Amino acid sequence: MYQGCITERGRCTLVTMMQIDKILGVNCLVNALVLSSLHLVGAKQGDTQLTVVGLVVATLFFFVTKSQPLNKLSPQRPPSSVLWKQVLLSIVVQFLVHFVCIMAVTFLSKCYLDPFDPSLVPDGHFNQNTLNSATFIMTELATVNTFVVNYTGRPFMEALREKKLMVRALQITYGVLFAGLSTHE
Repeated sequence: MYQGCITERGRCTLVTMMQIDKILGVNCLVNALVLSSLHLVGAKQGDTQLTVVGLVVATLFFFVTKSQPLNKLSPQRPPSSVLWKQVLLSIVVQFLVHFVCIMAVTFLSKCYLDPFDPSLVPDGHFNQNTLNSATFIMTELATVNTFVVNYTGRPFMEALREKKLMVRALQITYGVLFAGLSTHE
């Protein structure tokens, strides 16, 4: 009985660490893409925007790490390495989807950018504009979607729908993002 408990918790911990690594991998690629594309035109993200992203990510990671193993050990074994083919393929495919979406939003937002805006220099003062607002919303949406897609759940730990606080945090985040879409001028 005690041995099964250790194995269940060990698998839950392994799967949790795998999903954290996948989430971090995709989010790092997405943030590098967004910051690079903003830097090319001299735009930047604001301190408030980056603080909000940091708080949302920290909250969601907190909920991910509070995952509990299932009472019954699954006969299926979790991946043994982050360098497993399916894990790497998952990261690449997720990044490609986010890449297309972010580049489309960046391209569309550049049409509304004032080329004579004095804040559009790499070391200039932050000034909110359509480009940094749109990429902020897209980055945050990509980040939240990465948590939803990469949450493993069954057969190794409780499913996402069973984690009521995490589901509520995701719903609130989606609601705020879509409200932000509708109120930006």
